Amino acid sequence: MIIHEGYNRVIYIHIPRTGGRYVTAYFKNHHITESDYDTFIDDHFAQAHAKINYYKDYNYKNFTIVRNPYDRFISSIKRCLPECNLSLNTFENVKDYKTFLKYFNIMKDTKKLGQFFEKQINFINKDTYIWKLEDKLWDNFLQWLKDNFNLTTNIRDPKYLAWPNDFNKVKVSNETKDYIKKYYEEDYKRFKYRSIRYTIS
Repeated sequence: MIIHEGYNRVIYIHIPRTGGRYVTAYFKNHHITESDYDTFIDDHFAQAHAKINYYKDYNYKNFTIVRNPYDRFISSIKRCLPECNLSLNTFENVKDYKTFLKYFNIMKDTKKLGQFFEKQINFINKDTYIWKLEDKLWDNFLQWLKDNFNLTTNIRDPKYLAWPNDFNKVKVSNETKDYIKKYYEEDYKRFKYRSIRYTIS
């Protein structure tokens, strides 16, 4: 998404399951002109989550919001299971590693759902400004946007910039956590997130 404010142009990279729905809703309603918005609706899902390479012809600053890889993974599971005709119970307390891989790969390799599980680092480049979802999307985030991109946002409406505090984690086995930790290893390192907490049996 290219955010317009006067002559100012900023690229927002919307990584799936990182609170971007709130941010996108606000900027679409307050900053993007109608003609600009039209360029983003031909392939809504793909362009809504376009990677930085999509904007290679634009020399604008860019930013994104990232999330703890494990929390993002669980959020993606909850979002994608119904579209694969699977229930949440499929992933609760999965003890058999092969069973976990079977269902995970069904979702990961599905064209529409694949981006939900792609590594966050694949969406950005070395120049991308990073905000962590765990730091919330309130006044400190708005001040960060102003300081780094000169975006003068005055939003206070929680329907746009709200923290999803009703998030319930799915219980998974330690073997599954090992896989998630390895799969998202680059995200953990790049964004300096702590490792997954393991269940003591």
